[in-house]
Amino acid sequence: MINKATFFVLSLGFGILVGCKHQRIHREQMAALASDEGIFTAMDSIPDSISTPLDFCYLTTRSKVTIKSRKQNIDNASVSIRMKRDSAIWLSASVMGVEVLRGIVSVSGLRVMDRVGKVYTETTYRDLSGKLGFPIDYPLLQGLFLAEIPIYPGQGFEVRYDESKALVKQSDSYLAIYSMIDRLSKKTISMEAVDLISGSRARADYGNMQQVGAGAVPYNLSADFFTHSKVGEPERNLLFVSLSHSSVSITDSTLSFPFQVPNNYKKAF
Repeated sequence: MINKATFFVLSLGFGILVGCKHQRIHREQMAALASDEGIFTAMDSIPDSISTPLDFCYLTTRSKVTIKSRKQNIDNASVSIRMKRDSAIWLSASVMGVEVLRGIVSVSGLRVMDRVGKVYTETTYRDLSGKLGFPIDYPLLQGLFLAEIPIYPGQGFEVRYDESKALVKQSDSYLAIYSMIDRLSKKTISMEAVDLISGSRARADYGNMQQVGAGAVPYNLSADFFTHSKVGEPERNLLFVSLSHSSVSITDSTLSFPFQVPNNYKKAF
């Protein structure tokens, strides 16, 4: 089973952002754009006229996170996050000024230290996807974190428009990802990743866009993860995450991602 420390970091990977006043996109609007009616335009890449990624090398945040599930209830915990574009997301969670958890989400997998239980976890995305029953990798988690379209080398896109929104679809044999983009701001306002085999899905909604450098970052995000215990059974809400940033900054200066496991820590699994 996934221990609480790993579950906490994974939760941040699915959400990392929100507040009480997040923007919800009506499911009917997403369904209408994703339906068989109308025409999708195939594209090899997403032009800047549709969506512009934030240009940065390193990013840092100070944030508050809430996580709710059947086995976990974390309310308004403090989290410091550091990120290197296309490389890693590092985080440190504290309670009353004392670090209780440290983790790194990298291109190769997940590493977590539970400071309270004195245990650590190292797992690949392949193993983690098998345990969760949902395909996970770094591009998806980075895209969910930044409210950006995940980029996979060689994968094309399908785009459909209405008067105010653009829907970008990307898929393979296992996973379909839908990104709803506001055509005026060119920012992602909703994302949904659907497991084409099990029907499980992760959904994120973004709000409170604020200027950071030459671009913008959503200071608020809410994320839900729905799963099916068996094919054909009704879905259930496995996880809800909300996170709100109090500050976000970008820099070209190299940031450290310290992660040294003490000798007295035991491996969780």
